[in-house]
Amino acid sequence: MARATAYRSLGTFEFLVDAASSELPFVFIESNPRLQVEHTVTEEVLGLDLVHLQLGLAYYQLGEFRDSLDSLGRAVALAPESGEMKSAYARVAGEIEGLDREIGSAEGYEKFLNLGHAYRLKGWYAKAVAVYRRAARLKPADPRGYYFEGLAYYGANQYHRAAEAYAQAVRLDPAGGEAKKSLAWLNAYMRRAEPPAGAEVVSDMRK
Repeated sequence: MARATAYRSLGTFEFLVDAASSELPFVFIESNPRLQVEHTVTEEVLGLDLVHLQLGLAYYQLGEFRDSLDSLGRAVALAPESGEMKSAYARVAGEIEGLDREIGSAEGYEKFLNLGHAYRLKGWYAKAVAVYRRAARLKPADPRGYYFEGLAYYGANQYHRAAEAYAQAVRLDPAGGEAKKSLAWLNAYMRRAEPPAGAEVVSDMRK
C-alpha cells in the first residue's frame, strides 16, 4: 500500500485480523501518515526505535544530512542488531562522504550553484538543498542561492520551506521577478486558491 502511493516515511497501517478465518483473515481499517500511540508495541516487537528512525528519514529528505545521521545514530545505538537501522545509517553516512567530497572540489559561489543545479536536474533535491544552503552562506546578500534553494524544496514537495526560501530571495531583491512570481504562485497554491494572473512556477536555470 505504501509502495503503491509512493509513501516514504513511517506511518500506521491498521487491520483487523482473524487468524481462524480462511476466507477473510484480515480487514483493512485505515492508514495514518504518522506514528500513533501504538508505535511502542511495534518497537517492542521489532526492536526498533521508530521515532529516531522517522526523524532521520525526515532530516534526510530536507537535505539536513548531519541531523539525519545523528538521529539514525541514536536509533542504531538503541537497536544495534537491526539491519534496517544499520542500512539507513550507512546510506546517509555514504551520502555525506560523497557530498563532502564533491563540495570540497567546488570553488567559489558560482561553482556551488552549478553543482546544486546538477543535483536538482537529476531529481536529487535533498543534495541540491544542502549545496544551495552552502552557497547562500558564502554570499548571504545574493538572492539567487535562496531562490534556487526554494526550487529544490519545491521539487521535494516541501512547500512551506520553499516559500520561506523564496521570501528570503524577495526580501533581498524586492524587484526580483522570478522569486516573486514563484512565491505568489506557491502561496496561492497552499491556500488552495487560484494563482494570481501572470504568476507561474519558474523552474529554469536563469541567474
